[in-house]
Amino acid sequence: MIRRRKPLKRSTKSIRRVSKVRRTRLTEYSERRLEFLRAHLWCEVGNCKNSSTQVHHMTGRQGQKLLDFQNCLAVCFSCHRFLHDHPRWAREQGYLK
Repeated sequence: MIRRRKPLKRSTKSIRRVSKVRRTRLTEYSERRLEFLRAHLWCEVGNCKNSSTQVHHMTGRQGQKLLDFQNCLAVCFSCHRFLHDHPRWAREQGYLK
């Protein structure tokens, strides 16, 4: 068994949870998301008549896709949950790619 002569020093620096590049993209995304939702007031899934509160990314959110709103839908919470709970149906309807 190895014993330490001195106790380990605790670092005073906090660990950055998100990289600087990702943080700037997320900041830009939040601004553009609000603009998108203001332009699309109603849920775009089926015959839903609810107001849109969320953005559904049909192709994912990795890398540059996060800021690409051409493949996005404005949806309400319940429709967004339904799309992710039923991916086969969502692909058949064209809501997931």
